[in-house]
Amino acid sequence: MHVPWGEVPGRAALSATRRDADTPFATALTAPEGADSYGQLAAWLGRDSLSRA
Repeated sequence: MHVPWGEVPGRAALSATRRDADTPFATALTAPEGADSYGQLAAWLGRDSLSRA
């Protein structure tokens, strides 16, 4: 991700932003074993992925 001071990974760019009650992201979680891309993204954003069952 390009930021004013250079290039950084997306996770680092997001962690540099202020988190408050209005921020939709929580602390990153560990994705469950065998999680697909959406499950991994949900965990990275601090969310549980929805069950597709």
